[in-house]
Amino acid sequence: MSIGGPKNPEDDPPAFPVMAKQKVEQDKTPDPAQDVAIQPRLSPIPPSSRSTLQARANEEMAWARQNRQEVFAAYAKLEESMDGRVINGDLFVTLLPSVDQNPSLVHTLDLADMNYLAVDLYDQAVSIERENGASTVIIMVGAAGIGKSTRARDLFAKHPEHVHTILDSNGANWIALREAVNTATRSGRNVDIMYIGGDIAGSVSRTVSRCRTDFRVVPAGTQAFLHRAAPANFLRAMAEISEIGVGFAAFDSITQSFRDDPAGLAVSDLNDSNNNPAGITSLLEASFHAQQIAPEVRHAFLEIQEE
Repeated sequence: MSIGGPKNPEDDPPAFPVMAKQKVEQDKTPDPAQDVAIQPRLSPIPPSSRSTLQARANEEMAWARQNRQEVFAAYAKLEESMDGRVINGDLFVTLLPSVDQNPSLVHTLDLADMNYLAVDLYDQAVSIERENGASTVIIMVGAAGIGKSTRARDLFAKHPEHVHTILDSNGANWIALREAVNTATRSGRNVDIMYIGGDIAGSVSRTVSRCRTDFRVVPAGTQAFLHRAAPANFLRAMAEISEIGVGFAAFDSITQSFRDDPAGLAVSDLNDSNNNPAGITSLLEASFHAQQIAPEVRHAFLEIQEE
């Protein structure tokens, strides 16, 4: 892979107290319908005491909006963010205590405000001048469990002099994808859009396996949507954005190598017989059986979502 497409000719936070993990105080009269929470990671965001999960998330997001620079600084301290150079919305929302306490229920929450903050975080990251002169922003496109985070670490390790920032995105929203490109080019960055694909069955299996360690569930409907939207929007980008000098690449998760024909990998994934709601559900059920996943976890994965 050649890092960095041609450049587009267009155009100190305050300190915050780090909160230690602490026992969630039980209500004197417990509500059986109230969410059962586990303890959060270290977070700068004060946990809400509201009764319902969405209400707690809303209150925490309100605090985050008012203290965004503190939140951005906290995100940069997360090991997975690589000093804030990898922008990952799923990782960013774990700074909310309500989310970190209830990872299996994240897909049931409206986290739009945190998503807007993640966009601001990306805008700020791409505007920073790197001391090593790195100038390429890589926008990754791919479904959950396909290996984007692993690829991001590898790119930073192999191309430190080139890679400025990586946006770890599913690429499912075309407008957001196009704006991410424009934001980077307005800051004078080179942009590569990289599709990660080629292993739909493996990706689905990894989302199930991952729930054992981080308890996060990606429902069947969401996975089916992402596995089609990611390659479709990558192909659309190749057709509509190439004229502004963006580079394109595709990494095959099965062969663990870059493809000489990026469009070919995306087309192959779109035509995969498993790439549909029934196929994804079948892959999930096979993975449940193979990994002996508990019935209640299976239910969460198979929950129907409207996209």
